[in-house]
Amino acid sequence: MDAAPLSMDDLLARAVAAQASDLHLVPGAPPTVRVHGELVRLDGSERLTPDDTRELVYRILATEQQKRLEVDRQLDFSYGVRGLARFRVNAHFQRDSLAAAFRYVPEELRTLEELGLPASLRELAMRPRGLVLVTGPTGSGKSTTLAAMVDEINRVKSHHILTIEDPIEFLHRHKRCVVTQREIGTDASSFAEALRAGVRQDPDVILLGEMRDLETIGTALTAAETGHLVLATLHTQSAPSTIDRVIDVFPPTQQEQVRMQLANTLQGVVTQALLPTPTRDGRVACLEILLPDDAVRNLIRQGKVEQVYSVMQTSRAREETARLDRGCALRFQPQGRARRSARAQRYRGERHRRRARAPVRPPPRRELVMSGYGYFPEAGSFPEPEPPADDMSQGEGEVLGPAFETERAAATPEPEAATAAPEVLAIEPEPEAAPTAPLGDPGPEPQAGISAPERRRRLAFRRERKPNPAKADAKDKRLKKLVGLEIGASQIAAARVVNNGVPELLGVAREPLEPGVVVAGEIRDAEALASALQGFFDRHKLPKKGVRLGISNNRIGVRVFEIEGVTDERQLENAIRFRAEEVLPIPLDQAVLDYVVLDEGESAEGAPVRRILLVVAYREVVERYLEACRGAGLEVVGIDLEAFALLRSLAAPAARDQSQGALVAVCVGHDRTTIAVSNGRFCEFTRVLDWGGWSLNVAVARELDRAPSEVESIKRQLSFAQVTPVDGLTAESVAKTRDGAQRALAAFARELIGSLHFYQAQPGALGIGEIVVTGGTAHMHGFAEALGRLIGVPVRLGDPFARLKTGRSSESEQQMGSLAVAIGLGIED
Repeated sequence: MDAAPLSMDDLLARAVAAQASDLHLVPGAPPTVRVHGELVRLDGSERLTPDDTRELVYRILATEQQKRLEVDRQLDFSYGVRGLARFRVNAHFQRDSLAAAFRYVPEELRTLEELGLPASLRELAMRPRGLVLVTGPTGSGKSTTLAAMVDEINRVKSHHILTIEDPIEFLHRHKRCVVTQREIGTDASSFAEALRAGVRQDPDVILLGEMRDLETIGTALTAAETGHLVLATLHTQSAPSTIDRVIDVFPPTQQEQVRMQLANTLQGVVTQALLPTPTRDGRVACLEILLPDDAVRNLIRQGKVEQVYSVMQTSRAREETARLDRGCALRFQPQGRARRSARAQRYRGERHRRRARAPVRPPPRRELVMSGYGYFPEAGSFPEPEPPADDMSQGEGEVLGPAFETERAAATPEPEAATAAPEVLAIEPEPEAAPTAPLGDPGPEPQAGISAPERRRRLAFRRERKPNPAKADAKDKRLKKLVGLEIGASQIAAARVVNNGVPELLGVAREPLEPGVVVAGEIRDAEALASALQGFFDRHKLPKKGVRLGISNNRIGVRVFEIEGVTDERQLENAIRFRAEEVLPIPLDQAVLDYVVLDEGESAEGAPVRRILLVVAYREVVERYLEACRGAGLEVVGIDLEAFALLRSLAAPAARDQSQGALVAVCVGHDRTTIAVSNGRFCEFTRVLDWGGWSLNVAVARELDRAPSEVESIKRQLSFAQVTPVDGLTAESVAKTRDGAQRALAAFARELIGSLHFYQAQPGALGIGEIVVTGGTAHMHGFAEALGRLIGVPVRLGDPFARLKTGRSSESEQQMGSLAVAIGLGIED
């Protein structure tokens, strides 16, 4: 053999030029590469001798590595060729001669969007804590997916990221984060040792190249439980087998505890495989994404993991747990072969078209969509709906009334039941909806419809509620004057409202809030918030009595269910407590609960049936807000969900024909979006999305290679309707930036569609009549119209001043939109 072919760099360059994922050097065979999953020989290469392979491998090893290879008879390491790529290498002895396998690792990291991966992976990367597992067979792209998730965190957050790999594959530069990368064998002796030491290195995010043994898995679970986000891989090929693998590593005496830990910390399981395209000229990634809801968490606790797929398939409400994204519904067998699930089968052929026409089904979509490992997603293809994120675990507790007293809930660890207390988490009739609109099919224009399902209530509920003396007395005692207080991640807003017939607005105020004080609806610094609130109320001369506070985050649960055969009020409370344990995954001894009877009716057998709207919040969330308000000298008379306040601000409640469809109110905040769905009389569904105006900042900053905090003014000059000039940017930069913002908006539309599909899967759900958006970001030029085109449902800007007696504020349109929740908190219907 000539000398030239024996150059390792030359062989690797030829492999990359052939678009190979792997290069194999084995004595007795020519250099062989894997292209699109198939092994082929490098053109013009001769068979390698044992001396050839030894010379090629030893030439790229350091002396210490050569010694370890001779002793251990195998070696994992990484090798880079400047200007070409990095390679993950396994050198090993076979038949007493040296062989090696090289895995191609691109030098440039690809983003989640470039890979065509669904928005749910970005959501998982943005989770503040918990365990995220990326699984699949060898060569399925797990490392590429994890690297993209880590890079997303690196670009958006200011964190310390610790990676533990064997060997290091992708190199991460320090962007907004500090990134520490440790390699097994060079920087640490084992995963368990590196992880054990790593939790003492102040990391926010920990990436584990692989969870191989009991000690590593146990430490990873503990790290996830103590507030770290842990990303890790396993070689399992389905969500249930992944859960079993984690639990079965431990001895039987520890498995019950591990099941509890896993149920509480697991944020998601992403199982993926690379499958060849029909033309065999590439491979496409297919994902099975499990986002655990309360049903799945309960199955994990009870050791009934084998029922996870049954929950996914047999219940429309739980089906959203199995987000088989991008239309590729596959299950991965131990043999490595993929078979189509029943869910994929039912969207094929005539059955597909028939179900697509049925009012409750999602719109038709392509059966298999290229995911971005060399391909781009189909325009208009949206991920399947996802359930509301529930970062809660199940337990026991007590129901606090139809309403509970705010101060007592905060001060007493075990509050007693109350029958006549100030209203908190007020659940009231909500605004009238608009007529149902026809929905469009997804096509070349990116849109997807929300269907108008048939009514599926098993009961014909009466339109009027039975009179309740206790409720009537509570209504008479309602305060006429209220100060609605909204505390967001970027601002504090307040509205003074007099409730005497038509609500009258006395004044509004808003001020920026220092970043990091409130994050994702939870208070991080109560003392700083108390100081900010005190100064805010003093500067704007706001009364400190009669304050109603709004809260909104993913640790607050709202559910609608039916109670049959219960007439006594005390029995009703017990029945609600029992059902709360089933429908909401929250330890009730750590929670505050409120409920209202929405409707009353009779079953076919004549038994009384009540329809209940239940609200549950973690007590610690409520207490942190109350602590900050007390520190500011505020007298809080009630706490309400921002979703309910949002509906009150946009329309007055009125009985009407429910065939008009549901009204969807959407408030786009700084770092989260609140969704509320009303049937015109009361709120039927709420959800909080981890998407806000900051997501657009991130998208714009990525295109301009700037920090998100530096592009606020640029973002506000963009238009979703047309290309408009932006100060300081060239026409090319404006077009590029606008494209990035439109992609971010499309991701938001997918999440909104998923939420509304989940709502429509519930019994008695209405069709979607109209979507009303508000919030500062919603007032960007063309935002509502662009969102309407993406979703296929009419979208309009909401006017929070329409219900008020007082004229409009002098605030700008964007500022007016950011006052909607505060105004709704001040309105008493």
